[in-house]
Amino acid sequence: MLLWCALALAEPDATIVVEAPVRDPQSTSAIVTVVDVDERLATGADVASAVDVAPGTTVRRLGGLGDASGVSVRGGGLRQTLVLLDGVPLNPDGGATVNLSELPLQAFGAVDVYRGGVPAELGANAMGGVVNLHSADGEGPMLMAGFGSLRTGRLAGAWRGEGERVRGMVMTDVLVSEGDFAWFDDSATRFNLTDDTTRERVNNDTHQLSAHATATVDLGGARLTFLDSVTASEAGVPGPAGGLTGALRFALWRNLGSVQLIRGTDSSSTTLRGWASVREERLIDPLSELGPSSSETRDTAVSAGLRAVQSWVPSDALSGSVVLDGRLDSYQARDGTTSEVEDLRQRGVVRGSVVGHWRTETLAVDPTVEALWIQSVDGPEVSLTPSLGTRLGLGEVWSLKARVQRTVRPPDLLELYGDRGAIVGNEDLRPEVGTQVDVSVVALWQNGSVEVTPFYVRRQDGIVYIQNAQRTASPVNLEQTEVAGVELFAQGQWGPLDVRGSASFTHSSNGSPLAAYAGKALPRTPAVVVENATGVTAGPCRFGHQISVSSRSYLDPANQLPSPGRVLNAVFARAELTAGMTLELAVSNLFDERVQPVDRNPLSEADDVRVDTAITDFTGYPLAGRMGLLTLRWAP
Repeated sequence: MLLWCALALAEPDATIVVEAPVRDPQSTSAIVTVVDVDERLATGADVASAVDVAPGTTVRRLGGLGDASGVSVRGGGLRQTLVLLDGVPLNPDGGATVNLSELPLQAFGAVDVYRGGVPAELGANAMGGVVNLHSADGEGPMLMAGFGSLRTGRLAGAWRGEGERVRGMVMTDVLVSEGDFAWFDDSATRFNLTDDTTRERVNNDTHQLSAHATATVDLGGARLTFLDSVTASEAGVPGPAGGLTGALRFALWRNLGSVQLIRGTDSSSTTLRGWASVREERLIDPLSELGPSSSETRDTAVSAGLRAVQSWVPSDALSGSVVLDGRLDSYQARDGTTSEVEDLRQRGVVRGSVVGHWRTETLAVDPTVEALWIQSVDGPEVSLTPSLGTRLGLGEVWSLKARVQRTVRPPDLLELYGDRGAIVGNEDLRPEVGTQVDVSVVALWQNGSVEVTPFYVRRQDGIVYIQNAQRTASPVNLEQTEVAGVELFAQGQWGPLDVRGSASFTHSSNGSPLAAYAGKALPRTPAVVVENATGVTAGPCRFGHQISVSSRSYLDPANQLPSPGRVLNAVFARAELTAGMTLELAVSNLFDERVQPVDRNPLSEADDVRVDTAITDFTGYPLAGRMGLLTLRWAP
C-alpha cells in the first residue's frame, strides 16, 4: 500500500480535492456536535467510533472487534442515552440499552450527538443525551469486505438510487468474529502475584446480520418516507475479568419500522409519523453460570407510537410548533425451557410540547413547555419538563449558547418487572429526574471551529443495578448525583492536513446517604477523557492517527474497584487502487497496551505498592491488545 501511494504521488497530474458536507451547528441553541461519516473515519469504523469523537461521551465496549458497545453521556447510564434513526427512537425514553455495534456505520451520512438539553422537535427528552443517525444520501452501489484479527470477517453491500420522484437506499452488513484475544488475569487476587497469568478470551464470539433501508417519495407538496432497520445476532457473553463464563449466550432479534408524511407551505408544515419496534432477547445459560435459574429466558419488548408535529412560521423572526407523541409499550418474559409465560405488562405514554422560536440576526430564544403522561397499572403519572435555550451572536465568528432543561425518564418495563435469574426487576422504582445547565462559547470560521462548554447535571432517583451476596442484580434508586465539568471540541483543516479533537474534564459526586457511597465518584465515569484524530490526504492515499486517553475510573459506587487509566493509539492507511476501489489497513491499540499498574490497596494510604492489572473497559471487561482489519471497498 505504501509503495502504491509513493507511485501515485510521483505523477505530476495528481490533484487533491477535499470537500466536506456543509453543516451549521449554530442553527440550534442545543449543545450538539455533528460528526460527518466521511474520509476522516476509517472505512471499517463502527458507530461507536463516530460517537466517541464528540466531547462528553464515554463509549463502553466489551472488548474485541464487533463486540457490544454503548455510550454514556456526562456520567449517565447507557439507558439515559436515546438513539434515533432519522429521528425515530430505537429506545424511547431510554427503554433499553442500544448496542451501537448493531448499526452499520456505512448506512449513515452523519451523526448528531446532543449533550444535555434536546430540541423538542426530536420528540425526545433524554436524561443524558441523544445520538441521532442520518441515513446516507448518494447514488450507486457499494460493496465492502474486511478480514482481520481474532478471525474477524465482515461483508457489506449497499445500493443507493434516485429517480425523478423517488430515492432510496438498502444496506446489509454481516459480521463474524471469534474474539479470542489474550488478556492478563490476576485471578481477582490483587495481593497474590503468584497466580497471575495470561489467558485466552473464550466464549467471546459474535455473529450478526444487520440491514437498513429507507425510501422517500415526492408527492408534490408532500413527502412520504419509509424506514426499516433490523438486526439478528448471537454472541457469547464471556463475563467481566472477575466473573468469567464459558457457555453463556445472548441472542437478539430487533426490528424498527416507520412511515412519515410531511406536508408544508411557506408559512406552515405538518408532520405525521407512525412507527413500531420489536425487540426479542434470549439469554441461554446451559451450565447455570448465572445461578440456579432457567437455562433459557426470553424477553419480548414491543413499542408502537404515533407522532404529530404542527409548525407555523408567521414571520421571519417568529416560529412555533406543537408536538404530540403517543405510544404503547408492552413487555413479556417467558421460560424457554418450560414455555411458561409471565403476565403481559403494558403502559401508555403521551408527551405533548409547545415550542417557540424567536430569532434575529444576533439573538435566538427557544422556550419549550412539555408534559409527560404515563398510564400504567399503578395509575397515571404526570410530569412537566420545561426548557429554555438561547443563542447570542457575537460577530461573524463567535457565538454564545445557554440552555437549561428538566428531564424525566420513567423506569422501563424490564427494570420494573424483568426476571432473568441473575437480574430481577423492582416494582417500587421511581422515575429518574434531572436538571441540566449548559453554557457554550463557539467560534466558527471557514477552516474549522472551537467550542468550550461548561455544564452542570443534577439527577435525582437515578436508577442503577446493585448486586447482592447471591449475585442477583436488581435496580434501585440513588438519592442524588451531581456531575459538573468542561467540554472542549475543536476541528480544522489546512490543505491536506485535518485535525479533530475533544476533551472532557468531569467531576462527579454521589449524594447517597450511605457513608460508603457519599461523596464518591460515580462508577464508570473517568475524570479526564481526551480524543484526537489527525489525518493527512496525499493524492489517492490517506493516513490517519487517533489517540484516546482516559483517566482512572471505578467499577463500583464505593470506589474500591479501580479501572486503570489508558492511552490507546490507532492508525489507518487507505489507498485508492482504481476509480472507486480503495484498500485500507487499520490497526487499533497500536502499542499493544494490555496491563496498567494500580494501587494494590486503594483504601490504605500506607500501602504504596502498585501491581499490574488488566486494562479494562468501563464495565470491567478486559480490552483486546493490538488488532488489525484489512478492508476492501468498492463504491463507483
